[in-house]
Amino acid sequence: MVAERFDWGDGKGLSLAIVRVHQLGEPWVLQNRKGFGGCRSWLGLPEKEGLPENWEADLKPVLSDAEFAEQSAAIKEAM
Repeated sequence: MVAERFDWGDGKGLSLAIVRVHQLGEPWVLQNRKGFGGCRSWLGLPEKEGLPENWEADLKPVLSDAEFAEQSAAIKEAM
């Protein structure tokens, strides 16, 4: 049950983050590491290891500005 999962500790509750996703122009290939294994809620990636030199210039939003605004508004409305 959801309540059991989030009703513990001092900071009880559920947090939500709306994230804008962009697609890389080229795949980002990382070498596998022991620290990547197992169950992880959050995984820190090596900074810029294996990224092409101009990776930021090649980012493309997955959703258009209008689609992102519409989806964000729907999520905020539901909350």
